[in-house]
Amino acid sequence: MIHLIFRVFITCGVIISSLCLLDAQQIQWLTFEEAQAAQHVEKRKMVVDIFTEWCTWCQKMDESTFQNPIIAKYLNEHYYAIKFDAEYKGDIEY
Repeated sequence: MIHLIFRVFITCGVIISSLCLLDAQQIQWLTFEEAQAAQHVEKRKMVVDIFTEWCTWCQKMDESTFQNPIIAKYLNEHYYAIKFDAEYKGDIEY
């Protein structure tokens, strides 16, 4: 009986630690300049998140969709993710 409880305890620990590692996956946001430099190393499509500080839906995307570990992993593996402030005043060369 104690042996069975020990196995269940170890299995639960492994599952919980795996989920914690999965939750730790974050999108690796880049600037346009960083994405251009990365294109010389490995060609990928780009995903551009255009946001503003005051945009409620932008904040919801940051809190939900972009926190999803499956989405973060997929974006990191297949795209260069760029976060761009729509109110940015400077020039961008691409």
